[in-house]
Amino acid sequence: MFIVNDSLEIRHGKIRRYAEEEATVGLILAAVDLEWTIRRAILALGKNSTKYIKVQVLSNGKKSGLKHYNNCWRDEVKPIHSIGLPDFIDDWQLLINAFELRNRLVHGRGVSGEAFTRARMETCLNASEKLAKFAAEHCSPLYGHRIVRIKPRENCSHCANLVRSSK
Repeated sequence: MFIVNDSLEIRHGKIRRYAEEEATVGLILAAVDLEWTIRRAILALGKNSTKYIKVQVLSNGKKSGLKHYNNCWRDEVKPIHSIGLPDFIDDWQLLINAFELRNRLVHGRGVSGEAFTRARMETCLNASEKLAKFAAEHCSPLYGHRIVRIKPRENCSHCANLVRSSK
């Protein structure tokens, strides 16, 4: 369905086309896209090597979900960029609600109206877009290449360059 070389626009376009047929499929795919984007953002923006982040942070206990990704962001990205994931995403609670709906739908514990489901899908896509834009602004694009950092870092080179150029 998705390939690594797909741009954000291509991925989101595919998701919206699937949602035209079935809103619940759109929400499920949007949630998958958002989790993929958050993981890539943590790898790209984090303070430790990507190998360390993959093994020790993201795969710690094989956890997933927004709470886990929030904790990973807090440990890896916030020390460098001084912003938490819930502070960064416009309406964190709405995103949590979207994931709760996704979980209910996937596990057969509920139903949802089409407009309500589409709105939750757009919440996920908007958050994904915002994360990708933030990463790109900090010289860490999430699409089109492998993310590899061998050595830990202490600061964001983009932010350090901004400070130097303003002096």
